[in-house]
Amino acid sequence: MDSSKQAQRAVIQFLSAEVVSGTDIYIQMKNVYGTECMSRTAVFRWCSDFRHGRVSTADMPRQGQAHVVITQESIAAVNSLVRENRRITTREIADSLSVSKGTVGTILHEHLN
Repeated sequence: MDSSKQAQRAVIQFLSAEVVSGTDIYIQMKNVYGTECMSRTAVFRWCSDFRHGRVSTADMPRQGQAHVVITQESIAAVNSLVRENRRITTREIADSLSVSKGTVGTILHEHLN
């Protein structure tokens, strides 16, 4: 049984089109998917979305969500900044490269050691 998020959303989409209540959808899904079932709140939210015209079961990109976070160019740029000034802060690097502090930290710890 495919218990992926997208498969569960497809079930919700189908049952919503059949005008099954959100509570009944959640109960049926809980019986089928067990612990892999999405939360009741998520089922209700997806039911509402589908009843208001949503057709896609895929995640929509969120504002501020990075599409390409760590590239060879960003690793090289961080490496260059650190070599120029060993006392530079992660905030200064993040500001100069327009990336998050978390991205800089990941590059420093996982890619540049």
